[in-house]
Amino acid sequence: YCSYAPDISTSLKLIAKGIGTSLTKRPDLRLHLLAGLRNLISKTDNESDRQEVGKYAKNYLPLLFNLYTTEKWNVSRDPVRQSVYETIKRYLTITDHALCQTFFDKSLEKIQNTEIDQITLYDIEFN
Repeated sequence: YCSYAPDISTSLKLIAKGIGTSLTKRPDLRLHLLAGLRNLISKTDNESDRQEVGKYAKNYLPLLFNLYTTEKWNVSRDPVRQSVYETIKRYLTITDHALCQTFFDKSLEKIQNTEIDQITLYDIEFN
């Protein structure tokens, strides 16, 4: 789903907010939504469509970062966490460099100013 979508420039703006809300509030849909976002980024031949998806990085990446770092993951949900991670990696490839730097700076500040347990720190360093 979302592979070579012909209407990204007209349709994404209509569903973008719903995707974000569902990522947060509908854990049962996350794998499908994350796969769709990755497909929108990587399975298009049109650079303007990729740029259109990139416009939503400022909205989606904070949601994805929060899912990755704050969810209480267990073995049964680990595939979702891996999917979040893969979606973040793919989204960063089409995100404006200045925005990437802003996210990096905020993340670094959070790490420096927050007491983080060892498992979370390991995940941040090695994933």
